[in-house]
Amino acid sequence: MGKNIEYNNDVIPAVNDTVEVFFRDTGIDITENPFKWYFALDTHASQIFVKTDQIAQITEINGISPKSPIPLAANSAFTHSEVFGRYLKYTQIKIKVLIANTLVEVFGCC
Repeated sequence: MGKNIEYNNDVIPAVNDTVEVFFRDTGIDITENPFKWYFALDTHASQIFVKTDQIAQITEINGISPKSPIPLAANSAFTHSEVFGRYLKYTQIKIKVLIANTLVEVFGCC
């Protein structure tokens, strides 16, 4: 049985740094962006949980930027999971930190 759950967290040190999470892809890329997380799930994530301890924004989902960034309040979470058979498959998400030294936590599963 392959991997079907992944979790990562880190304190992001600088304002406007971005964490980019790839749910299905594998890789290591710390030269271009030290905050790229590769979960290497067996399939795209259908359930995600994003939490930050200070304000932040979700700026991209599956390579598409929303018209307005999705705000993340301090110590609150953005969650999404299957509802009545309709769900979004997450391949990638970007979280932009708006305050230095923000703890970012991301959980994804299929």
